[in-house]
Amino acid sequence: MPGDRPDWDAYMAFLVAQVRELCTNYGTLHGFWWDMNVPELHDPSVNAMIRGLQPLAVINNRGFDQGDFSTPERHVPDSRRFTKLTEACQSVGRESWGYRADEDYYTPSHLEHSIARMVAMGGNYLLNVGPRGDGTIPEASASLLRRIGAWYGSVREGLTAEPAPHLVNDPSLNVTREGDNVYIVVPSSTESSSVGLRPIATLPNSAVLLNTGMPVETCVDLTPRGWYEQWHEGVREADGGTPLPYLRLRGLPIGRAEGEPLVIRLSFGRGVLDAV
Repeated sequence: MPGDRPDWDAYMAFLVAQVRELCTNYGTLHGFWWDMNVPELHDPSVNAMIRGLQPLAVINNRGFDQGDFSTPERHVPDSRRFTKLTEACQSVGRESWGYRADEDYYTPSHLEHSIARMVAMGGNYLLNVGPRGDGTIPEASASLLRRIGAWYGSVREGLTAEPAPHLVNDPSLNVTREGDNVYIVVPSSTESSSVGLRPIATLPNSAVLLNTGMPVETCVDLTPRGWYEQWHEGVREADGGTPLPYLRLRGLPIGRAEGEPLVIRLSFGRGVLDAV
């Protein structure tokens, strides 16, 4: 701004004093959440001071160094498993994190897919709602939360299990595992009602669509598409390789489940998954 004379040293001295006050005058802190730091400012001593004064506090990555956990906002990273602790954040509305009378709300499907991917990759998820000035929640926000809550309640076990992307090579699918159960998270944008789970080649004891509790049809075979995919990846009979059959899920209600992500639980016999 005209006439503005930034003094970074003075700014940092003021900031450090404020942080020290927060960390000494208000009891035990379990978290310190930075926001909107100037990217050019890097000073690990600030977080080191917080840890010295509040050893139980976890610190996010928006301060003066990388902190303890990442905080992707309003987007899904291109990955199938987080490599460090992560807590994603999103708001029910596209234009604001607070109350906005003419808010443009995200669709339930958009938010559900965001939640499904982030949580199945091993992250936490913060979904924000902006209350009115009197503390009440707008009905549009409440309606979204009820819809998402009903969906999440039915599929939660599959999203919060341990990420296991190595079990299936399709990058469009999120995969988790709990013991002998594998969970497949299928986006509603999937082009077909059939999903291939290469290289798994064993029928599960059961397959259940958690969204509805209904059974899912399974088979192990080699389709023309599956043969072509493996051929395209370099599997050639002339080189001693042979395209192999694999597990497929069939008859999925793609396009008939209100656009929500599908989560399928596959239960296998003991030890079967360890060979994949």
